[in-house]
Amino acid sequence: MDHTSVRTSGTVLSALLHQCTNSETDVEGFLMGTTATRSIGAIDDVSDQSSDTTEQLTIIEGHCICRARFYNAQGQIDVETLYNQLGDKKSSVVGYFRFRRQSVLMLSVREGALIDNLNAVLPQFRGMAIVTASLVEENDASTHAHDIAFWDADRKYSCLPTICSFHYINESCNIEWY
Repeated sequence: MDHTSVRTSGTVLSALLHQCTNSETDVEGFLMGTTATRSIGAIDDVSDQSSDTTEQLTIIEGHCICRARFYNAQGQIDVETLYNQLGDKKSSVVGYFRFRRQSVLMLSVREGALIDNLNAVLPQFRGMAIVTASLVEENDASTHAHDIAFWDADRKYSCLPTICSFHYINESCNIEWY
């Protein structure tokens, strides 16, 4: 694949941020959606050369919060607990997210192991998102800044956090991670 992107609507993103921000503790859960592959061909006007790029799309359509922890301190998964928690939704899990406050936007060693293990047991799993929140100003507890990064499961630890860019299309907001 030449390019990987993750997309979600503004409604899904705002629902996720609202639930995370209003929780009393850190939150973790699953990102539900679909995956697709798109090939794009480009023809160069100067020469007869054409170039094809392939893009792996991960489209996030919703989320569900974890009810119970399904992994241990080393990131090893209890598959039975995981499948019981997901039920019939396991085929639509495309990612995993973790929300934490006042934290650095990077994967821990356990989260890296968790990505590998989830990738092995969930058919459409594409990666993990880390969402952080911090106060914009120390004196103003009502204004928060959120940072979001997505790590592709195939790139494992070498994938750097990706930058979010917002695209406004027909009054709805799509967020795309590159």
